[in-house]
Amino acid sequence: VIKENSLTTVSSNNIISAAITPYHMALVFKDRIEIIVQPAGLCAGNSKKGKLKAKIVYEQSWSQGQDGTLRGICRDEESSSIFVYTSNKIFEIIPNEEDKDVWKLYLDRAMDLSYGNPSHFDTALKLCKHDPLKKDQVLLRKADYYFNSKKYIKAAKIYAKSKKSFEEVALSFIHVHQRDALKTYLLKKLSQFKSIDNSTTSEAKQLVCLSIWLVEIYLDKLKSVDANESDELLQEFTQFLIDNKDNVHQPTVFHLLSSHGHIRLVLEFAKIIEDYERVISYYITKKEWYKALMILANDCSAEDPKNHELFYNFSPILMQHIPVDMVNILNKLSHLESGKLIPALMRYDKQKYSTYSDPVITDDWLQD
Repeated sequence: VIKENSLTTVSSNNIISAAITPYHMALVFKDRIEIIVQPAGLCAGNSKKGKLKAKIVYEQSWSQGQDGTLRGICRDEESSSIFVYTSNKIFEIIPNEEDKDVWKLYLDRAMDLSYGNPSHFDTALKLCKHDPLKKDQVLLRKADYYFNSKKYIKAAKIYAKSKKSFEEVALSFIHVHQRDALKTYLLKKLSQFKSIDNSTTSEAKQLVCLSIWLVEIYLDKLKSVDANESDELLQEFTQFLIDNKDNVHQPTVFHLLSSHGHIRLVLEFAKIIEDYERVISYYITKKEWYKALMILANDCSAEDPKNHELFYNFSPILMQHIPVDMVNILNKLSHLESGKLIPALMRYDKQKYSTYSDPVITDDWLQD
């Protein structure tokens, strides 16, 4: 088992024999046996002076006597046992939990600016096995490493996996003005929130607040990007609204979109949440009659009873301005109550449209 110890300089010239395990090296000298930590790529050598800087975790003095003179050491690859042999005896060293604390060594080396390598974080994480506390330590150090290296997006993704305080992480990114990294972190946390049971009032509020915060970040980002980036960001934002339509406070989203002047997004969000009345009303206000009719015809299924009132409410004004198209749509529908369409039919001005070669509505049809 690895124990804490200071680095020791070992002269390789005095070594009689050596055996290597996955994480250690067993050395035989004339007067002692030493076991040093030797994980792959962690020990710093100095080949010019024939010396090795290493951490000794086991040391046994040896004096010549009835056990004989130390001759060498070897390792059985099958059993992983280490055998030390003398001039007249053989001794067995059995490793016990050899990798127990090796994760610390990889973690410390990963943070070392002189010899560190980010891949050591991944090795340390694997060696933590199923210990959540150890894993969290590694994740925090890895996230800190990337944050200090100004690789903020990578740091955000790793912080989201750790148990570091949400407020602390968010403020860290705000302090260094990294809105993109903050967005990445919030999206990851939002995904985690959605994957667990949010049945309590407190958790539901957290989900809503997180979603609204992301809406504000997207809108703020849209103000600072060029045309090429804007299209891609709008597509990403729209997908976010689709994925989180049930998590946001819808009136607040409409207010934010409107206050930023994104009418297109207002209409898009209204379609996403199936608020077709809002969309149709907007087009009618703008006197874009055909667009209003297309929403009514294509998005508002007449088979759905909740949409029937939309047909009854908007048919009169559409009949007044685009009767040909309106009647063509009505002729295709069989789920509506004809009696409730009378106000719309009364808006039809026969004299105004008498020049049409094919009358929109015949006298007989009006009488029916």
